[in-house]
Amino acid sequence: MRKILLLTISFFIATSSAIAAETGDSFKPKAFAFKRMYFGAGISSNDLIDTVRINGYSVSYDRAQGYQIFAGYDLGMRANNFKLLVEAGYHDSGEFKGKVKATGVRNEFRNTGPWATGVIAYEFVPRFEGFVRAGYQFQDDSGFLMGLGLGFKVIKNLSLRVEGVRRDETSSFQLNAIFHP
Repeated sequence: MRKILLLTISFFIATSSAIAAETGDSFKPKAFAFKRMYFGAGISSNDLIDTVRINGYSVSYDRAQGYQIFAGYDLGMRANNFKLLVEAGYHDSGEFKGKVKATGVRNEFRNTGPWATGVIAYEFVPRFEGFVRAGYQFQDDSGFLMGLGLGFKVIKNLSLRVEGVRRDETSSFQLNAIFHP
């Protein structure tokens, strides 16, 4: 996990430095504007990354279906087709239902909590973009998180995103709808 964290941080630094060097002043933050805010919600399919052990017995858990809500802000920093965003939200993994293999005892739990990330998006063509994210999840699945995804602007005020997100304990595949006021 530390290698992945270092690679992601290095990517953000290298990308930001390269963009800033090419564009000069155009990559400086702009004054706050409500029109650069956006809001989203979506569903997620979540898996546990590692084998869970309870009293020395391994537990087999099913995939959990959850949701997330979030708000984002486009910092107005542009270079070529890159843009820099920040997002914060709440994720609920849904119920992980498990069974201790040796004893048959059942166990259930869920991971919930707020998160915050920085996002670098690249617009391939108008209405279609790819993005990477890195940040931190707080509370149950606390720790570093990162993601990779694609977005499509359906109409002026509505976008759809698919992405994979990796947290300390879970990985999730997400489908989100985003409203741009």
